[in-house]
Amino acid sequence: MDNDTPKNNTYITLAWSVVFVVAIIAFLVWDSVKGPDMPGTSISQDKEITFIIDYGGGQRRFRGQFGDDVRVWDLLQQATAFGGIALETERGFIPTKIDGHIDGDGGEWKLYINGFEKNTLPFETMVKAGDKVEYRFLSFSN
Repeated sequence: MDNDTPKNNTYITLAWSVVFVVAIIAFLVWDSVKGPDMPGTSISQDKEITFIIDYGGGQRRFRGQFGDDVRVWDLLQQATAFGGIALETERGFIPTKIDGHIDGDGGEWKLYINGFEKNTLPFETMVKAGDKVEYRFLSFSN
């Protein structure tokens, strides 16, 4: 039998595609897990975007290299996908619930970029390399 059939070529192409996707996911997950003080961290601070979900009693941090003009919504989606974070939104892609922390139930989710509160929709808000993007759950009691 000849191993160079179209069916075999399709399987080979599919296998390499899966290997490539797994490698990319592994790199992104590794980059979001390792901290800034771990050996092997070689991403320049001015070439990356830091994305933080602050629950008020703990944080999840994600870092990655991106070009300019990245939507906050895209960062939130990537963080929830790679971090296994549960997310619910309403109109305008506004987070209403992140990992069980419900907006309006004892606190509210606020967006901060480089330490400044933003009252814009995450789908319309663009950030660039070097920015620090945070979603903070702020308690109503503070």
